[in-house]
Amino acid sequence: MSRVVFTCGPAGSGKSTHAHALERDGFVRLSFDDEAWRRGIDSHPLEPAVRDEIEAELRGRLMHLIEDDVDVVLDFSFWSRAMRDDYRRLIEPTGITPETIYLRTPRAVALERVRRRANDHSDAIRLTDELAASYYDHFEPPTADEGPLMIIDTAPRPVIRVGTVDDADALHRHCYSATPVEMIKSWFDPAEETDRVGFVAVDPTDGAIATCTLTRHPHRMQRQRAEIEGFVIAARHRGSGLARRLVEHCADYAGTRWQADSLELSVRGGTHAEDAYRGLGFIEWARFPNGLHDHQRTYDDVRLYRPI
Repeated sequence: MSRVVFTCGPAGSGKSTHAHALERDGFVRLSFDDEAWRRGIDSHPLEPAVRDEIEAELRGRLMHLIEDDVDVVLDFSFWSRAMRDDYRRLIEPTGITPETIYLRTPRAVALERVRRRANDHSDAIRLTDELAASYYDHFEPPTADEGPLMIIDTAPRPVIRVGTVDDADALHRHCYSATPVEMIKSWFDPAEETDRVGFVAVDPTDGAIATCTLTRHPHRMQRQRAEIEGFVIAARHRGSGLARRLVEHCADYAGTRWQADSLELSVRGGTHAEDAYRGLGFIEWARFPNGLHDHQRTYDDVRLYRPI
């Protein structure tokens, strides 16, 4: 019986690269982009009539290949649950359960890959920044309840480490454009501070793209508590799971080095940041109404903690 594989992911996730690897292993690869390119079309989105024509042809070829007991990889976006379910229904009478390979890729990485396309072959069709972002933002990731699923992370994750003065320029570009570089450098004074450490997350391409400072409480009765401050992630890297990784790194460091049993932080009440920290497991333990003043606005000063 044939194997049928769906490659799944937004533009720039590496679907075609993976599909070509399966092709080298003996699969027949079917691709919307290949068929459009053969028709002289090198831009997206496709006209609805053209897309329907290509899809009808690909569906027919898929069913013939299955009849001939040939393994097939569908190098499509499969951007929605509805599209994936539609192809499952098409294949269902054959008794084959398709496999989904989801190429999970951070938004910034996917968009940068699309931006670098040369538009010189079917796998490198250039998209506008707006269209590529729309494709990514409307993508519906597959879930295990849909059937056999393999998730492949296609981009190296940022490395979290202790920051140095050499990270200041990148942090100035990505996180603190209004803060002088020299001031940022002062946050990473090479002088050893046993109760304070600044962490950075370093992307292979962009350099330092996130930072936070971890401090052990100085009072002898509070040495088991650690405080997170200055938590900032560059906008294009948000939503990638990096915030959770930074918090976990702080928890591991504080628990291992200082034998701390909790992390604490202060956040402006009623903001997205408050919701985000709660989603990371932080619990409110105090609230000072209108305790924070930022220009013409006031916020509650919300104190949160998370057990280690």
